[in-house]
Amino acid sequence: MGEELISIIVPVYNAEQYLGDCIKSVLKQTYTHFELILVEDGSTDNSREICRRVGMDDIRISLVRQERNQGVSRARNAGIRKARGDFITFIDSDDYVEKNMLECMLKWQREYEADIVMCHHDRVINGRTVPVEFVGQALRVCHRADIPMIQEMFLSPRARASEHVWHTLVCTCGKLYRSSMIKGVGFPEDVRNGEDAIYGFQIIGKMETMVVSAKPLYHYLQWEGSAAHGFKPEAVQSWTQNRKVLRELLTEGTYGQAVWAAYHQQGLEVIKLLLFTVFAHPDNRGQLGTK
Repeated sequence: MGEELISIIVPVYNAEQYLGDCIKSVLKQTYTHFELILVEDGSTDNSREICRRVGMDDIRISLVRQERNQGVSRARNAGIRKARGDFITFIDSDDYVEKNMLECMLKWQREYEADIVMCHHDRVINGRTVPVEFVGQALRVCHRADIPMIQEMFLSPRARASEHVWHTLVCTCGKLYRSSMIKGVGFPEDVRNGEDAIYGFQIIGKMETMVVSAKPLYHYLQWEGSAAHGFKPEAVQSWTQNRKVLRELLTEGTYGQAVWAAYHQQGLEVIKLLLFTVFAHPDNRGQLGTK
């Protein structure tokens, strides 16, 4: 195989329980010409020591340290600035990947000269693998003419649910990006919810070709009791900021009616989410999410 360098960016914050498995899955890759950038984001557990220790064992590993927790967007942006690769991919520190993920995605990239390659993922819930629905061709090649459709799906995955269900689409992880395409676009550091979709929406607008594969090469870990349905009073302010940034982005551009419709549909989905995580949550004691 050729010598394209792939930069793998892993933001790390209080992930000592899972970080070892994540790093091992990277170091087992069948495509070995990569650099692993661990962005340690002010952890209070043993994560920083784990990063330091593994960095001493493999010259492909480098460590970026942030003295206080600044959030995943700022951590990813720090990783992008550090990256030297021809291509960039992101992995969350509590997830892991198949050993041939880089090899497969680079193969598809070469075959179609793609700017973005996206693999599917499954979920690992309490240690049990749960398949995730994928609707559409097992391997689809998208071009510039498909950008409005894909941007609809970034804003609201349900917008094209009858034709395509790509749950991985709105996630930053599970994708291989051409480095030259994303270097000038940063993650929104003032957005704490839905920042992946905002970033992806902008990146998609720059692409010429994207390959989407149904092959689940990325494993997304979830644990019952720790996930999305906890009481989150801060979510109202966070999602309000998300919607503000997206509206400004759409207003500044030239987007058609379908994209705006997806934006409004997303607003309804956000209201539903907030209903369960804030307003009607059993732990709500009169807080309305304004703090």
